[in-house]
Amino acid sequence: RDTLIVVACAETFNLERGIPSEQEARFASVLITCFGENNMEKKEYVDFVVTARKYKTLLTEKYKQRPVWKKPLAGDVISHLPGTIVDIKVKEGDTVETGQLLLIHEAMKMLNHVVAPVSGVVTHLDVNVGDKIAKNHLMVHIDPK
Repeated sequence: RDTLIVVACAETFNLERGIPSEQEARFASVLITCFGENNMEKKEYVDFVVTARKYKTLLTEKYKQRPVWKKPLAGDVISHLPGTIVDIKVKEGDTVETGQLLLIHEAMKMLNHVVAPVSGVVTHLDVNVGDKIAKNHLMVHIDPK
């Protein structure tokens, strides 16, 4: 038999109605620490609710050690896949418009056309043709108008 200890609790749904209202959060989570009688290993579970259905998942060490996500700035152009820079169409100091082609990035044998998310001036260009870049690499920063 396991002993469950509630460690932290976030917003929850009114599950008696079965369907959450618009004012209620889409996700609710409860962090539960579970200690088994035979082994005192600590297991952390998260209960979460999506459209009135409750799910439980085990938090792994890999998940707990992941880097915290930070919202990028409006003018940051970040690689979503590792790959190689094939061509660069802009240089630092250039003025660009929203949707203008900045560079071509090859990933998984596909050529991805990377365009400007905002209008502004290219203030930082951190790639060169032939560079192999990692996922989440800041390729270009544009100072928005």
